[in-house]
Amino acid sequence: MPTYNYRSKFEGQVGKFLEMHNVKFEYEPYDILYKRRVQSGECSSCPSKVVFQRKTYTPDFVLPELGIILEVKGLLSATDRAKMLAVKENNPQLDIRFVFMSNNKVKKSNAEYRYSDWASEHGFP
Repeated sequence: MPTYNYRSKFEGQVGKFLEMHNVKFEYEPYDILYKRRVQSGECSSCPSKVVFQRKTYTPDFVLPELGIILEVKGLLSATDRAKMLAVKENNPQLDIRFVFMSNNKVKKSNAEYRYSDWASEHGFP
């Protein structure tokens, strides 16, 4: 298997795990297009009050034989959550799954609600 320059130690651990279990994968192989609503945007050339920004998402690991995308997260910030919801909304055919380093609380104020709860609630295995 090729050697990759992972962005984090945790991504390296996941890559090593996949290699040890002979799972074929590609690391950050391509970008996926999606659009995200701009909160206070206004179109200057049309009457629309809803404006979208075109963005790209680079999946961490793609398992091409299984058709699965693995998104590896240590921290799942509010920005990350909004981005992943937009990616899923724009690309409903993708099978995106999360691998969390730790099943942390989403918010400090709610000790019961964890990363895995958020993922399940929004249809991410």
